[in-house]
Amino acid sequence: MKTKNLESPSDLTKDHSSIKLIKELEDSLINSEDMEFGPIVNHPLVRLVLYTPDQNGYLNDLYKRKQRDLRKHISNKKWDSVLGLHERPWKAWAFTQFAPYMKPIEYWKNLSSVWTDTEVPNAHKDMWLDLFNANVKQKRKLMSSKERQVLQDLPPKVTIYRGYDDEIENTLMGISWTLSERTANWFATRFQSNGEPRIVEGQCQKSSILAYFDERNEEEIVINPVDVNIVDNRPAKSS
Repeated sequence: MKTKNLESPSDLTKDHSSIKLIKELEDSLINSEDMEFGPIVNHPLVRLVLYTPDQNGYLNDLYKRKQRDLRKHISNKKWDSVLGLHERPWKAWAFTQFAPYMKPIEYWKNLSSVWTDTEVPNAHKDMWLDLFNANVKQKRKLMSSKERQVLQDLPPKVTIYRGYDDEIENTLMGISWTLSERTANWFATRFQSNGEPRIVEGQCQKSSILAYFDERNEEEIVINPVDVNIVDNRPAKSS
């Protein structure tokens, strides 16, 4: 007996408005008059901006496939694959759900991966600090050997930078900083807004640093902002 093929992304162009959206996806719809682009499907496994009912068939099939794959990966304890099935804004949430079942090495490697893929970590600052401070063995696996060496070679007192937009609330004292003023400047100016892009310069003790990451060539320092002593706050340079 032939099996029905799941629809491909190209099937987004087909009209499936006669098909009812699966309840879990329907319940995840965000629909507000304040939203510029209309409803969003915002489920941990399926996220779509610019949702319209003619996409229901595609979304239903995608959800069913991901649910099937999720059950398989959970059964096989493939936690990296489990996290990979989740949409980007939901990966950190998914990590908190499955972290208790991970071995120590899996915990730290998956935390590193999820963190690196996160765009707005400051939105859940306390959660991230709890995850980085977790009492889990083998924390050295959080970083690569090269990253661990860079962190080890830093002086006892470290100068770090953070780029931010003064119009966006609570972005000054975030947990993601950098050793590079140039990188901080890029983050400060990457978005156009009505606010002023600024760079804050701080100093911290190396012993307070939670992690150093350079996978994206950002020389990133993860630290609790209460451990940073601000020494300067200046306008960013226009690019």
